Amino acid sequence: MQTINEKTIIKSPPEKVWEFLTTLHKGDNYHQWHPHDHIIYRLKKGDMQTIGSKAYFEERIGTFKLKLTYQLTKAQYPSYLEYSPAFPLSLLNLGKASFALKSIEANATELTAYVRYGYGLPIMGGLIDFLIRMFVKKADAEKHIREEGENLKRLLD
Repeated sequence: MQTINEKTIIKSPPEKVWEFLTTLHKGDNYHQWHPHDHIIYRLKKGDMQTIGSKAYFEERIGTFKLKLTYQLTKAQYPSYLEYSPAFPLSLLNLGKASFALKSIEANATELTAYVRYGYGLPIMGGLIDFLIRMFVKKADAEKHIREEGENLKRLLD
């Protein structure tokens, strides 16, 4: 099981950060967020602000190309968004991701990106985690998430 926490200070209110994160399907938002690694983003159901909304994305993490449909599992405007893989991968509980947005000044937000991936059960979990680590290096995932924070800061400051 791997976990990553990355904090970024963005000179915009939480509402503006929320708006960007929930409208990745509009215009060129997804590609602008990470021009080198973000490939495709499509809304499949809902509006990505309502629990149960689903989206499909493709992105590069190091040399690995991740293709995933995920669903919004928690949404507390304008402070918290949480996602997990959609069915059938949801049955395996292979991970989750979230964004916590905390107002720290009149026009500044502390964005905490959290990602957990892998499989926490004994024996089978160890094998699945080994296979995941063969394709997704933790250093590459950390770099990708750090760059997402830096790019969001550049776009919204």
